[in-house]
Amino acid sequence: MTAGTGDAKESSRGIFERSVSRREALKVAGAGTFLLGAGGLLAACGGGDDSSPTPSGGTLRVGLSGGSGASGNLDAHFAFGFPVIVGRLTNLYDSITDRNFEFDMENALAESVEPNADGSEWTVRLKQGLEFHNGKTVTADDLLFTMERVTSPESASAPLYEPYIDLKQSRKLDQRTVRFVATQPLSIFAELFAQYPTAYVVPTDYDPKKPVGTGPFKLKSFTPGQQSVFERFENFWGEQALVDELVITDFADETARVNALIGGEVDAVDAVPFAQTEVVDGAPNASLLVSESELWSPMTMKADAAPFDDVRVRQAMRLIADRQQIIDQALSGQGRLGNDFPGVLAGCFDDSVAQREQNIDEAKSLLKAAGQEDLQVTLATTDFAVGTVDMCNVFAEQAKAAGITVNVDRQEFNTFLDNYGNHAFGIDAAYLAPYLVTASNSIVPDAPYNTTFIDDPEYNDLFAKGLAELDEDKRCEIVKQMQAIDYERGGYLLWGFTNTVDAHSDSVQGLEPDPQGQGFNHLRFNGVSVS
Repeated sequence: MTAGTGDAKESSRGIFERSVSRREALKVAGAGTFLLGAGGLLAACGGGDDSSPTPSGGTLRVGLSGGSGASGNLDAHFAFGFPVIVGRLTNLYDSITDRNFEFDMENALAESVEPNADGSEWTVRLKQGLEFHNGKTVTADDLLFTMERVTSPESASAPLYEPYIDLKQSRKLDQRTVRFVATQPLSIFAELFAQYPTAYVVPTDYDPKKPVGTGPFKLKSFTPGQQSVFERFENFWGEQALVDELVITDFADETARVNALIGGEVDAVDAVPFAQTEVVDGAPNASLLVSESELWSPMTMKADAAPFDDVRVRQAMRLIADRQQIIDQALSGQGRLGNDFPGVLAGCFDDSVAQREQNIDEAKSLLKAAGQEDLQVTLATTDFAVGTVDMCNVFAEQAKAAGITVNVDRQEFNTFLDNYGNHAFGIDAAYLAPYLVTASNSIVPDAPYNTTFIDDPEYNDLFAKGLAELDEDKRCEIVKQMQAIDYERGGYLLWGFTNTVDAHSDSVQGLEPDPQGQGFNHLRFNGVSVS
């Protein structure tokens, strides 16, 4: 067996004490790091073979959104700044497992990842002959050192691993093999390493000021907040990069980023604003790349505070939403309908559940029964993701039909984070993750990013069973039961999923729509060439 138990797709951060707060994690990692998703085995990145394309040479120039600032860095586990995290680390480093374009589990540095009978111990064997950028062979000592670093209190990744892995009991078996001891039977061990932020493997003598990894590109130069230059790593374990050089440039201004593409200063850009898609589409020698996404920005209802402690009010708010209208007006049509629970692209999604549609009469009836006919609420929002503020404004207009007054309070990003988890009615944002990951991050009572404060005994019991279930089919049935509870009495108004729109010059080959919807900002560019 490799990469865990079959093609198991669920994963979890689990129930644990909040060692890194949402605000702290965002401050460390930059806006977007909490958008958990795959580490980036994309763009035809996989194991090399005789049919792999021959390197074509040249330089690939990519413009990414955000800006790491003057203090940005390329530390594998303590980096911050959005384009640093997503655009650079995925090209420098590898974990033991990852996910491919279809979100299926794959081994990366691991040759095998094997559980014992109950999943309480996991044996990881590294591939033969793996090499760091500095020529050092990757060993079991490096893997153990990496996990010590990842689980340190300062690491934003710590809450993903520390609750589950008992490093004091874990042991090196030989130069390529480590037996990890879990703190509980843990069916989703391999999935933890394929989630982001991930446990990128680094050498025991790792120097974050001169970072080396095992990725398809090695660092040539780095100017924080401005530009990173990489060169092809000739001894990469997988498919060798096609270009000689990769240059990633920060663009804090979205218009400047699009203009750089149209003007020929870069070959590809991420996150094209919806308002500028026609500009790119009409430009000569430039094309849009639209990926259906699991980026979701739900409205969140705090179930332990009035009026949302009454399930009838939560149900009514969901029935008020005209979801297609929100997509059309807030996202310029670039999205898909949501049905109040996540995981549509991550496997084990129950698509038999009827699509919830607007029903103002039923919403009014529920509100009347709850004694909330003239409800007035404040909806706290911020620029978490594309369209988040606009969707709140559209919903506020829709709520008037049910006699509800929704006052939209647009807050500065850090102000919003200062009160994260305390908004009775607010928003959140997350990327694709297996359902149990989302549950452990955001839904179960002690989840670190809990904004709904749902505490449902039946749901909690199912969650615990899901973590302990090694059989994928049985685990999927558990997940679907959890999703049914989400649908009936959860705290999310998950109206839809936002597409990712990137763009590139027509001289670029090898880019494909990303089924995970994360686009260029989690992309490995070793399968991309420029003519």
